[in-house]
Amino acid sequence: MLKFLLLILTLYSINATLIFEWKTVDLQFPSPEVRQRMIEDQSFITEDINIRRVAVYEDKLFIQLYQARGAPLSLAYVNLTDTSTKSPILIPYPSWSAHFDTLEESRLIHDVMAIRVDRCHRLWVLDRINEGYLTHHALIIFDLATDQIIKRHKFSNPGYRIAMAIEDANCGDTYAFTSDDYSGDIWVYSLKKNETRCIPGDKISSMIFTSNSIYYNKGKDVFYVATEKLRKSANVKDFERKSDISADLLISALDTKRNILYYANKYCECNDIHTVCWDATKPCDRHDWRLGNYTTFQVTDLILNKDTLYVLEATLSFRSEVQYKFHSVSLTEKL
Repeated sequence: MLKFLLLILTLYSINATLIFEWKTVDLQFPSPEVRQRMIEDQSFITEDINIRRVAVYEDKLFIQLYQARGAPLSLAYVNLTDTSTKSPILIPYPSWSAHFDTLEESRLIHDVMAIRVDRCHRLWVLDRINEGYLTHHALIIFDLATDQIIKRHKFSNPGYRIAMAIEDANCGDTYAFTSDDYSGDIWVYSLKKNETRCIPGDKISSMIFTSNSIYYNKGKDVFYVATEKLRKSANVKDFERKSDISADLLISALDTKRNILYYANKYCECNDIHTVCWDATKPCDRHDWRLGNYTTFQVTDLILNKDTLYVLEATLSFRSEVQYKFHSVSLTEKL
């Protein structure tokens, strides 16, 4: 009991800047007529538009949406510089037509499972495609300067991929690593060669990349493997445990500049953000945080962009007027 009380007392309440909040999430349609028609045939139901994860690039906030009957698309964006409203309408990315086609197989985007922005000004999209009884996936890579597709690669085998990490030290020779939640395999994609290869591995539900290694969870323990081994070997067995850390990487952001891993417990119905020194041999100025007094909200995503930590929260209460909150926390200021 004493340890529990000490934990509560060491949680710092921070004044994060509220950027957006949504009571209901609405979409930008090609016309009012299209919107009304989709409401009538129930292919658009506002209650089915639920935010899953986010990514930030310059003044754009990319938003991944859950696939549902009344959710006609799964990838959109809003402008972070738009101060005209706290509840902006979501704009389909890269366009409305990318999510719709008369022929299902001709659609560009089906059901987005993961999004990542790399340092080379590209958006990586892991898309899920249901084909009868099988589920396939594709990687779609966008040039964020033009919003045009650089590459689209469809995986040859069915599966259920939910985690993705990008190794982008070399913009011309970038690698994507995706995990298959069913088989436990890791799939390595080479942008330069435009090909994938499979490596048997553990079941991985979350990944982060740093220091030439992929880090992932097994329980709360953190394991890692060098990406060079994943790129070159057909059977990697030397996954090592990072013994100085116990943290949930599913909702996390790594700040190598400050040697801090920010993370939230996915099983905690709270809006606490925990911190730990990533390299235990080096000092870090860490404090666990609580986002104000919003006790009916849960942290669902953390994104680090330069010196700003972005936080997405979702309500835990059916009675709450606000469904989602999106904050920013300046890491250059004294917290």
